Amino acid sequence: AITFNDQQTFTVTGTLTSGGKPLPGHQLTVRTGIARLCTVITNLHGTASCVLTYHQSLLIRQNIGRYTLSFAGAPDYYPASATGRAIVYP
Repeated sequence: AITFNDQQTFTVTGTLTSGGKPLPGHQLTVRTGIARLCTVITNLHGTASCVLTYHQSLLIRQNIGRYTLSFAGAPDYYPASATGRAIVYP
């Protein structure tokens, strides 16, 4: 999920689960195009959020709102990624 606030920055939130159960303590990476925007660790609910700076938000806008959250994998878990698209108004 991605939300937009009045300061023209985005908050990107991702949830990592396996078999419907949260995976806490794992790293998620947020990218747009080839730019890495942030890396965050999931909490007890498997959720992690990253507040992007104005400059990082501009990168998402320049990429037509597209972003990707990715998980590199862990000993008992396969890598995973999800893409999203923020609705960007001019």
